Amino acid sequence: MDLVIVESGAKAKTIQKYLGKNVLVRASNGHVQDLPTGGKEGSKALWSHTETELPDPPWGWTERAERNVSRIIADGNRKKVSRVFVATDPDREGEFIAWRLSELLSELGEVQRITFNEITESAIQQSLKDAGSVDMNLVDAAKVRRFMDRLIGYRASRFARSWNLSSMGRVQTPTLGFVVEREKAIQAFVPTPYWAVQAFALGIDFRVRFHEKDDPLAWRGSKARMTPRVARP
Repeated sequence: MDLVIVESGAKAKTIQKYLGKNVLVRASNGHVQDLPTGGKEGSKALWSHTETELPDPPWGWTERAERNVSRIIADGNRKKVSRVFVATDPDREGEFIAWRLSELLSELGEVQRITFNEITESAIQQSLKDAGSVDMNLVDAAKVRRFMDRLIGYRASRFARSWNLSSMGRVQTPTLGFVVEREKAIQAFVPTPYWAVQAFALGIDFRVRFHEKDDPLAWRGSKARMTPRVARP
């Protein structure tokens, strides 16, 4: 028997109707594992990294996830599941969930990744035919988001709260910094007046821009900002 894992219970019920009794469909109910937040495991969550590799932290269970995954494994063993299709959402977070589920459910048999963009019988059947593997590039992107949140968001927000400031984070804080820098540049900008002269004569056309009233270079040589052209008839 095959096992299909989706993120939500509502999807699981619909897909179960499409695939029938010969396929077991269960829901992960979102994330199953994430960076631990406290204790000794939390303190080790980021630190074993190199210049070329991301940290390899211990991943902790999210709320109620361990019981849910244990139930899925028990159901899989009882139904003699030999192949698992992980059908979490086709995005960065969905890929991260698929990666953790692939690790946790590998004892049941071969684990493959499937994705679909619509909950229709034809789309689901096609995704089973096109089954592949987890996209580790997306998984790494999800990891980096978590590491940056932990390194910047957690610490910076703790500091901000001690000063009764708004929260800080890996995206909002540098974005706010860009806005502030741009506003400072706008405030510091000093407009430069200029005067333009455009003369037309038979057979010649030139234009001169004066950046200052007494700008003699406006008329001279390569610095004249002069464009000699043949006049149009």
